[in-house]
Amino acid sequence: HSAVVTNDGALYTFGNGDYGRLGHGRTEHKNSPKIVEALDTHCIGQVSCGLSHTVCVSEDGQMMWSFGDDDYGKLGLGGGAAMLKPQLVESLLYVGIKKACCGSQFTVLLLRDGSVYTCGHSQMIGIRQGDSSKTPCRLLGLEHSTVDDIAVGAEHTLA
Repeated sequence: HSAVVTNDGALYTFGNGDYGRLGHGRTEHKNSPKIVEALDTHCIGQVSCGLSHTVCVSEDGQMMWSFGDDDYGKLGLGGGAAMLKPQLVESLLYVGIKKACCGSQFTVLLLRDGSVYTCGHSQMIGIRQGDSSKTPCRLLGLEHSTVDDIAVGAEHTLA
């Protein structure tokens, strides 16, 4: 699936709709971009697509929404059920998100203060095996570092 943010902050998604990864409230596929109506009153600044989930951040970095498959808690919502529409990640309200990236089964966040937070599959986010995080947690090992940028592949992260 794919997602784009327009110059005026609208979010459009298209492609495979399984697990609700497009955020339209259904699981059907879309051959052409369609606006994510649940967010049409917000100005979106960035979006990232994982294998079967999507996250987007408001233009000011103060809010993040996630939707799609929630295996391993990669949506950061604390649950495990797929979300067909964007859900506000309340634990990240007003923390100042600089960048959000999705891997295949995880999400990584860089905050404006240089800290890195992760949620999702444990082996892919740098925490002990079996300790998948269902809510965003600060990445241990970098707590005394100020990170400028992050990059994510399907199963790895660079900071």
